[in-house]
Amino acid sequence: PKAKSLSDLLGIEGTAASSYWAAWTAIEIKWRKSARYPIQDDWLRFSSRSSLFEAHKMANVRATHPVNAMLNYAYAILLSEARLKAIADGFDPQIGIVHFRDRGRRGGERPSFALDVMEPSRPVVDRAVLKLIEEETFSGADFQLQLDGVCRLNPELARQVASAALKHVQLVRKV
Repeated sequence: PKAKSLSDLLGIEGTAASSYWAAWTAIEIKWRKSARYPIQDDWLRFSSRSSLFEAHKMANVRATHPVNAMLNYAYAILLSEARLKAIADGFDPQIGIVHFRDRGRRGGERPSFALDVMEPSRPVVDRAVLKLIEEETFSGADFQLQLDGVCRLNPELARQVASAALKHVQLVRKV
C-alpha cells in the first residue's frame, strides 16, 4: 500500500499492528500453579494488546493482562530514554512529527517527539519481553491485580523487566 497522507500511513500502521499482535496469541505463557496465587483463565494466553475489559478496549495503558503489563512497563522505560535523548540532543520532547495530534490521554502535555523517537525501538523492547516470557515461569504473585482490574508488576518482576528492557534500549541512545 502507498500512503498519500499521514492518515493513510497511520491506517497502514494500524493494519500491520493488528497482524503483529495477532501473531502474539500463539505465545505460550508458563505459569506455576499455586492455590494461594491463582491464575485467571484469561491470563493463560495472550489475546490482544487491548484491555480484556470492554470498557477499556482501546486503553492499553491500563493493562489487564500480565503480558501487556510487562510491555507497558518496558515501553515506559523506553519512553524515558527517548525523552532524555531528545533533551540531550536539544529537541523539545513535546513537539512531535507523527505523534502530534492531541494532548496527553490523562491531561497534561504528551511527549510527542519522544514517542516518535522511541517508535523504531519498540520491536527491540518487544523482543526483550518475549525472551523473558520464553525463559520464565510466572506465578500469580508476580502480578498485582488492582480493584479496577488493572494488572501491575510486583517489584521483583518490574526489576527483571527493567533490566531486560535497558539491555535493549541502546538503539534509542544512538538515534
